Amino acid sequence: MRFFNLIVLLILGSLPQRDIFCQISNNAETIEVRLVDLIDRVIEFHPLVKSANLEINKGSAEVLKARGAFDPTIAFQQNQKNFDNINYYQVQTFSLESPTRSGVKVQLGTENSTGQYLNPMDNTGKVGTQYTGLSIPILKDLIIDKKRADFQKSKTLKTMNYWEREIIINNLLNDLIQHYIEWQIWTESSNRIEQMIFNAETRQNGLRKLFRAGASNTVDTLETYVQLEQYRAKLMEIQWKQLKSKIMINSWLWAEDNTPIELTQNSIPSRWGLEQLDSFCNYSFNYFTNGSSSINAPLPPELRLLENTISLTKIDLNYKTNNLLPQLDLKYQYLQPLNNFNYADFGNLRNNNRFGIQFSSPLVYREARGEYQLAKYKYQQTEWKFQSKQREFFIKIQANFNEISVSRNLYSKWVEIGTELTDLYNLEIRRFEAGDANFFIVNTREMRALDAQLKALEYRKEYFQYCNHFLNYTGWYTVLFSEKITSATK
Repeated sequence: MRFFNLIVLLILGSLPQRDIFCQISNNAETIEVRLVDLIDRVIEFHPLVKSANLEINKGSAEVLKARGAFDPTIAFQQNQKNFDNINYYQVQTFSLESPTRSGVKVQLGTENSTGQYLNPMDNTGKVGTQYTGLSIPILKDLIIDKKRADFQKSKTLKTMNYWEREIIINNLLNDLIQHYIEWQIWTESSNRIEQMIFNAETRQNGLRKLFRAGASNTVDTLETYVQLEQYRAKLMEIQWKQLKSKIMINSWLWAEDNTPIELTQNSIPSRWGLEQLDSFCNYSFNYFTNGSSSINAPLPPELRLLENTISLTKIDLNYKTNNLLPQLDLKYQYLQPLNNFNYADFGNLRNNNRFGIQFSSPLVYREARGEYQLAKYKYQQTEWKFQSKQREFFIKIQANFNEISVSRNLYSKWVEIGTELTDLYNLEIRRFEAGDANFFIVNTREMRALDAQLKALEYRKEYFQYCNHFLNYTGWYTVLFSEKITSATK
């Protein structure tokens, strides 16, 4: 009996204890890959992020281009004709015109026109004329014109490029973290099953010795063999998933010189990788739930982009509304002799001036009315789409809250169940040592404990996947890593 007890202790000495999840040791042969390091590499070197940064720079160039429509314009012109000792005309003009963002044009210039056959109304005499004037739209182009519309659109498009970059980065990080979660969970599951395989192999070797000594039957030996093969089959399945998720992570890894890189064979996920994701999730989750309703939650990049699309269509609608008005411009220029400015006559605006009115209007306005109606319908469609997406966002966020809470509770519950089943398994071992239980019950307890531990890992994976989806959908990845994104843009 003492010999039998010694053999049993040899078999059961390496069986799992109360710890549910196996930790990965960091030694010289393995390299722990942190999640934040992968995120930094994606933000800094991924081609799509670099392309999105260029789009923002292009947006700045478009704003600069549109702002150029308000640049002052300088012009100089000189024409003259002399034939057969007759000075027909000599015209010299210099002008400076500066459009403003209020639609008013400021004009400065000089005119020097002489000649025997020059129109008397254009003749300025030998002294010449200098003028200061304004051109003011009264109806059309008073509130908005093409230059101002293009400038407003360029600024809105630049903002849209910014939100498009936010969407790209959020989606890239979402896909990367999704595979990192799987890599971490499958690694933990693989380590758990490897420990079980080691225990099963030790148990099988011990039972073989007992069988040869006549202290064990064939059924126990066969059952241990079948259980070991089940563990090995399960390990093959999980290791295949583990390798697949690790390979998929390589899709997001790039070097500074735009060459793809891969994780080394001895790379393993950091033991603190998912804890970092958990802290991100808790921070943003508490931010969104810090109130009585999620209606006050900040909008995600997709809705921000759609919100700017509404602004874009609103600008176009305002411009098309402006085109329904007739053109009526007032022009006034105050005149003074060139090189002989008289301050005493400066206030004589009634006599020394040039004044004009320009009016034009289509008779039917069919083209303008058609363009206005199209712009109005597009604006309404975009606004309705935004309202629908905004409502959908609030509902999905509430559903995501429930998914995160339920999966977190289920994970805790299955950890508790796994601990209790491990206690039952350890109790069954002690009963077996005392001769009050059989080997079949010991194996059954062990498999149930393992199934509960793997089930807990499955819910842990679901919890982090819901967190990942929540952080991506709400656009919080770019909020959390805003400083890194800004530094990578420069």
